[in-house]
Amino acid sequence: HLIDLQLRHRVENIITYAQDYVGEIQADQLRRYIEIKQSDLPSAVAAKKTREFRCPPREQMNAILAFKNMTEEELEEAPCGADLRNKLIEFHGHLMVKTKIPGGKQEDEASKKKSSDEPKGIVSRVLGVLTAAKVEVVPMLKDEPAFADPADKFKKVLVNTIVRWASETFIENPTLIRAMFSLLLRQYNNIGELMLAMSKTYAISSLTKKDVISMWLDLSKIRALLPVQMSQEE
Repeated sequence: HLIDLQLRHRVENIITYAQDYVGEIQADQLRRYIEIKQSDLPSAVAAKKTREFRCPPREQMNAILAFKNMTEEELEEAPCGADLRNKLIEFHGHLMVKTKIPGGKQEDEASKKKSSDEPKGIVSRVLGVLTAAKVEVVPMLKDEPAFADPADKFKKVLVNTIVRWASETFIENPTLIRAMFSLLLRQYNNIGELMLAMSKTYAISSLTKKDVISMWLDLSKIRALLPVQMSQEE
């Protein structure tokens, strides 16, 4: 499935970027640690500055990357340098462009008018997707710029086709209806799908490849002994 391949590519891209980015953060940490050790600071000041390096790795990363809502004064004291911050912000912006939904401008304007505190049920979500899809259905212009994003053009054609099928034909097959609406929903849930995929993703080091293969074989043997039928996701 093209959308599954696109999602997999995005997950792999994030993992590859994170591997290099974390390496740069650790190199910057080592540089700052050496500078503190080589400086003639009082013991109390040095202990305060090296508190970051005595925390668990997860807490260290949370402290370094928690610069999103900082003020300018707090950014000056932040452990993450300006270059590293700009790199992550640039990558995030590029990812948001790739995961944008068809008719994003219309949805942004509509979302500003609605209260963000109101919880959305499944019915309102489906109606929102259908409304956005109908707004997006426009005739293909012959003078459309040649440099338009191919992925965006594909999404528009896909949305137009699904909405046209649903409008022109009375479909009785429930499986086909579920497939059509699932495909339509995926066009408007790129970020949610990416977050869910990342929560189920494991990054395996090349050094532990043999151990992971052995664990996978053992899990397969255990799973074969269970009388429970496998679900679709499994």
